[in-house]
Amino acid sequence: MIIEAIKEELASLVVDGALDPERVVDAAKNPNSSMHGQFNWDDTEAAHEYRLSQARALIKRVKVNVIRSDDQVVRVSSFIRSPTGSGYASTQQVAVNYADRVTVMLITLASCETMLRNLAAPEVDDIIDQIQELRQYLQSEKEEVA
Repeated sequence: MIIEAIKEELASLVVDGALDPERVVDAAKNPNSSMHGQFNWDDTEAAHEYRLSQARALIKRVKVNVIRSDDQVVRVSSFIRSPTGSGYASTQQVAVNYADRVTVMLITLASCETMLRNLAAPEVDDIIDQIQELRQYLQSEKEEVA
């Protein structure tokens, strides 16, 4: 299986306990590398993909102050991933639409849960349980609104 081959190849590139992306790219340049097909070697397409990545980073860096319902001022990104999954939406626009806000919260909580699970640390089990409970609550809220 290709994933196993990639896993082994990545493990072979670890130096002093660290996996350097530069080494990965260098190794993947070899057409015989199991990783070769995972990269876009067309420089024009790759450059465009990189610019899209830079655009996403730029969008995330632009911040706005939001006054929450408890009068706390919080600095957040001006744009967040759209609840529809297509592009980005204004944080303020999402904040005023309850269904969109719940959708974004559900997506964010799922990401948080995944990150915590990837730690494989028993210290975060209670937090994961709380996230799951909150997700269930928000899912039922979303279904009521729909």
